Amino acid sequence: MIRRFDHAALSADPRSYAIREQLNPFCGLYRRSAYLAAGGYDEDPAILYNEDVAFHIKLAFAGLSFGAESEPALINYRVGGSMSGANQHKCLLAHHEVLQRTLGRREAAPYRGDLATKLWAVAGRLAAMNDWPEADRAAATAAAIAPPGAGGGSALFRAAARLSPSLALRLRRRLVALTRPHLVRP
Repeated sequence: MIRRFDHAALSADPRSYAIREQLNPFCGLYRRSAYLAAGGYDEDPAILYNEDVAFHIKLAFAGLSFGAESEPALINYRVGGSMSGANQHKCLLAHHEVLQRTLGRREAAPYRGDLATKLWAVAGRLAAMNDWPEADRAAATAAAIAPPGAGGGSALFRAAARLSPSLALRLRRRLVALTRPHLVRP
């Protein structure tokens, strides 16, 4: 898979892009002074498995600008048993925490739609992992900050989400189990 970053979107609004896309720090060059002024990496264990996303959101909200090259310049091998591969649930919990913290920033108000979209995605993935308390929490937050349509999905899902975010997740899960049972974890 070749991953390309959108230079125009990244440079136009680094905050939105850092929320919507996972930027890879091993691909970047960072001015040391700007990195230190922004506070560097957050070492809080609550975001350990999503520290790269937290890092780029922090940099973007500190006012740093970003750019992207269109030419692929490195190969990143996916390794079985890697930290993220072996800890997908922890990665999702950490991503949920990063999104919650970002939402709590005063300057995040213009990005509520982006955050809601990501929170709906996290809620769906947590539901797929049977972590209903966290899935419900993410969906409730998403529904509170943006209309259910921000999470995508069918008209049925959006209508159910307007009534109850947790009901919408459970209906989606049931429909997936009926139509694509190979995707559902026991």
